[in-house]
Amino acid sequence: MLALAAPLAAANLANMAMGITNAVMVGHLGGAALAAAGLGSGIYFTLVMICQGVLTAVSPLAAHAIGGGDRIAAGRFAGAGLVLAALLAVPVLQLLTIAPLLLGAIGYDPTLTDNIAGYLGAIRWGAPAFLVSAVLRAMLSATGRPRVIMVVMLCGIPANAALNWVLIFGHLGFPTLGIAGSGGATAAIQWTTMLIVAG
Repeated sequence: MLALAAPLAAANLANMAMGITNAVMVGHLGGAALAAAGLGSGIYFTLVMICQGVLTAVSPLAAHAIGGGDRIAAGRFAGAGLVLAALLAVPVLQLLTIAPLLLGAIGYDPTLTDNIAGYLGAIRWGAPAFLVSAVLRAMLSATGRPRVIMVVMLCGIPANAALNWVLIFGHLGFPTLGIAGSGGATAAIQWTTMLIVAG
C-alpha cells in the first residue's frame, strides 16, 4: 500500500508546489493580480477537482477487473472514463467562461473581474487535459504504476516555473501576458503532462 500511496502523495505535493510557484511569480505583478490569480485558481480547481472525484471511480473498477484477470473489462472502464472526461470538459469550459460575468453581477470590482477573466480565459484550456489525466492517473494506479505520475509531476515543477517566467514577463521574445501568462503556463503543463502520461 505504501508503494502505491507514496508516489501519489508526492505527485499531489508536486501539484501544490506548482500552485505556489504560480503565486510567487504572479506576486511580482502586485496585490491585485495576486488576488485575481488566487480567486481564479480557486474557481478553476474547484470545478476540475469535483470532476476528478467522479473520474477516480475508474481506478477501483479497473483494479478489480485486472485482479480478476479481465483486462478487456479494465480497458472498457478506461474508455468509459475518457468519454466521461470529454463530456465533463464541456460544462467546465462553459462555467469558466461565464464565471467572471457572474462575479461582476454579484458586485466584484471590475478591475478584479477583468484580471480573473484574463486568467481563466487562459487556464480553462487546460481543463480537458486535466480531466483526461485524471483517468490516466486512475489507470496507472490500478495497474500498480504510480511512479510514472510522480516523476512527470516532479518534472513539471521547474517546467512550470520556466513557462511562468517566459509568459508572464515576456522573456525570450514572447509577449508580456501578465496574469494570463500564468494561466497559460498551467494549461500548457497540464497538456504536456497528459501527453507524456498517455505515451
